Amino acid sequence: MIRVYRYGLRRPTTNADLVDDQMRLGNRYYNRLIEIECARRDAIREAMADNDRRHGLSDAIARHARLDEQYNAAKEALKAKRSRARCRVDTARACGRPRSPCTAQQSCG
Repeated sequence: MIRVYRYGLRRPTTNADLVDDQMRLGNRYYNRLIEIECARRDAIREAMADNDRRHGLSDAIARHARLDEQYNAAKEALKAKRSRARCRVDTARACGRPRSPCTAQQSCG
């Protein structure tokens, strides 16, 4: 004997108006919750923006960006200086080859 199970709901034969009303109310409830959440987020954004303006946070962020650029420029300059210093090491004498000046295009090894 084989049993076949069917799951799900059939269309309501009674109280169809009550089901429609409950579905509509459920959607209204969900939409109202979304409105409340959006208003909460807007209030938080406004409070944070007001706080930023009051404490000059935007100036601090801009200053941090400038300092970060200066740091990166100094780091790149130091990296280039160290690269040039590595290029001046005379490895050619150790190999018995004649010494040739390093250029940016050739390797220094």
